[in-house]
Amino acid sequence: MTCELTLTAEDTLTLNEMAAHHPFADFRPRALGLLALDDGIPVRDIAHILRTSQQTIYQWCHTWKRTGVAGILGGHTGGRPSVLTEAMVDTAVAAACTAPMSLADIADCIRQAHPDAPAFSRDALVRALHSRRLSCQRTRLSLKKTPCRIRPGQNGAGPLHRSSTMRRRARDGLR
Repeated sequence: MTCELTLTAEDTLTLNEMAAHHPFADFRPRALGLLALDDGIPVRDIAHILRTSQQTIYQWCHTWKRTGVAGILGGHTGGRPSVLTEAMVDTAVAAACTAPMSLADIADCIRQAHPDAPAFSRDALVRALHSRRLSCQRTRLSLKKTPCRIRPGQNGAGPLHRSSTMRRRARDGLR
């Protein structure tokens, strides 16, 4: 099986720049492999030099012929499928938008709506919510603001009441 490739001057310039400066390291060997094919180097030798399989070189060549540079740049389509389906993420977004909830509460809403769903981690839930542009920030009880109350009869001039946290610490003997 042969893969002959003839590149234009613009394609050669593009691949040279990609091989030298692309920010993702896995795109650089693709450009080098295509440039080597254009120079007439056999696929077996290119695969040996780039430490990849011959089939990979053939795939790069066929992708280049079919879609050009866009096909070479679109190589990150594999990987493990997401544990959270689109329906589960929609449920999570709906639950998160109705009221302030913790991640555990959102996960419980998903489990109630989708009882046959596989187990998922909180990190997967955070990534799914971030993909929908929702932020997940942990609120700490000690940082929650409570409205200041003024003692009756002081008309706003006297000291303020203690917050609930301070009252609880005082009651428990903590400082």
